[in-house]
Amino acid sequence: MNHFPTNLLLLLTAVVLPLNIAAAQVFPPTAQTKSNDSDPVADADFYLKKSETQIAELQTFVDSLRTKNDLQQFPYRPVMFSKRYVQQAAHTLGLAENQIDQLPDNTHGDKRYLHKRLSRRLRHLRNYLQAARTSLQASLEPKAFPNLKSDAVRLRGIGMMLANLDSFETDPQLAATIHRQLPAAQQEADRVAAKYDLLIQQETIAGLQLAGLVRYFDSKRKSFEAIAKQKQQALPPQNQNTDQNQNPIAHPTDNYTGDDRKELLTTVALSAGDPKSATTRIPANRWKRQTYWQYKQQQWREIDQSVLTAYSLPHKTTNQQSTRWQAFQLVKDHLNDDAISVRREP
Repeated sequence: MNHFPTNLLLLLTAVVLPLNIAAAQVFPPTAQTKSNDSDPVADADFYLKKSETQIAELQTFVDSLRTKNDLQQFPYRPVMFSKRYVQQAAHTLGLAENQIDQLPDNTHGDKRYLHKRLSRRLRHLRNYLQAARTSLQASLEPKAFPNLKSDAVRLRGIGMMLANLDSFETDPQLAATIHRQLPAAQQEADRVAAKYDLLIQQETIAGLQLAGLVRYFDSKRKSFEAIAKQKQQALPPQNQNTDQNQNPIAHPTDNYTGDDRKELLTTVALSAGDPKSATTRIPANRWKRQTYWQYKQQQWREIDQSVLTAYSLPHKTTNQQSTRWQAFQLVKDHLNDDAISVRREP
């Protein structure tokens, strides 16, 4: 598995839909078409009628918003799209004004009056919708949810962890660890979905991304559970070492030839308490990379590490009846400047 990216802007951007899809249902396009013949009177009538239709649709939308008891009940996407529709209505009124200006002075007072009345109505509607957009956006924008980015990164990381089906073959111990964390992983997905339900229901950009992450997690969890059900008998119990040639009773081989071999042998010998005379062997020929999310003490933590198992055999003393190879787990933490720690295995 690769290291998990943490840039929320890269999280499933393919699920982000254009805002005008839902809004087009609220503001359908007007059907009027203008004649190609140039006639200021007819053209003024055409644009005024079109403006009346556009403003009436805006008024119907605003009236529907005024029935809501809570700002967060406002439909996010149509409210955001309303700015464009107000601009279209203003443009149509501008075209009507251009035609009216070509008419003789002191004529067609009805058209001039209608234009002023429509302009006044549009101004009131624009002010109301602008205030609604500002308030709604402030309540739903990502910065109103300070943990949004970290929650999204965590859920995506857990989903990617579950997508690592190869671990059943390449690292059964890791697969077993992930399998034991499935209930906690489901709780985390449910928590995120509930916490950001408003964003998801309102179909904001962040909400669409989170909905995609929840679906992604659910899909990968089902796939992981299906494979785990098939292989559950083969999964090792907790803390059981599954590496080849690493039976603590048998005589382990010594295959590691990495540049850090001498340093590792010294580290293991010191941990064994017999730095001068202990015999140390490392059966594997390379480190094993493990990248996953660990649930411990009711918290999730990203893990990116490489592990290596070494064995140490202390020399017998007169008080010892027998000796056995003691297993030590070497852990290289890639999120902490590749710091190496040693843990004595049971």
